[in-house]
Amino acid sequence: MDTAQLSQQYIGGAWRAGSGEKVLVDLNPFTGKTLGEFPVATIDDIDEAYAAAAAAQTAWNKVNAYAKRSVFEAAARIVEERREEISKLITAEVGGTALKAAFEIGLVVDALKEAATLPLRIEGRIYPSPVEDTENFVYRVPVGVVGVISPFNFPFFLSMKSVAPALATGNGVVIKPHEE
Repeated sequence: MDTAQLSQQYIGGAWRAGSGEKVLVDLNPFTGKTLGEFPVATIDDIDEAYAAAAAAQTAWNKVNAYAKRSVFEAAARIVEERREEISKLITAEVGGTALKAAFEIGLVVDALKEAATLPLRIEGRIYPSPVEDTENFVYRVPVGVVGVISPFNFPFFLSMKSVAPALATGNGVVIKPHEE
C-alpha cells in the first residue's frame, strides 16, 4: 500500500490533500513516530465530497443487485488477502496489539460478508388499502448520501459497520474518520 495516500483524502475518485490550513499529525501512540500529516478538509472539500458521492450514488443505485453482492464478496476477499498489511497499519495507528487488529479485521470481513447479502434482501411489499379496489405499494429505496463519522477505538470495523450496509443498499457515503 502506498502510505503517502494515507495522508490524503479520497474525493471524487482521486487522492488529494485537504485544502485547509490546519494540519493534523497522526502519531503512533506507542512509538510516537509520525505516520502521516493531514491538511484538514474545508467546507468546500466537504461539499465537493458530498457532490461526488451524490453523483456516484445515482449510478451505483442502478447497479444490479447481484453485481453489488459481488463487490462486497470481493472486498471481503481483499481484506482477508491483505490481513497482515492491514494489521500492521491498525497496530501502528491505534497502538493496539496484533491480536486486537486480527479481531477487528475478522469483524470487518464478517461485516462485508453480511453486506453482500443485503442487495438481494431489499424487497417491496403490497399492503391493503382502505380505499376500495386499490392496493398500497411500498418500495425500499436508498436515502441518497449517508454521512459516517467513525470513532477512534475500532476505526476500521466501526467505519465499515456503517459504510458497508449503506453502500450495499444503494446509498453513497462520505466518511469522516476520527482525527486521533
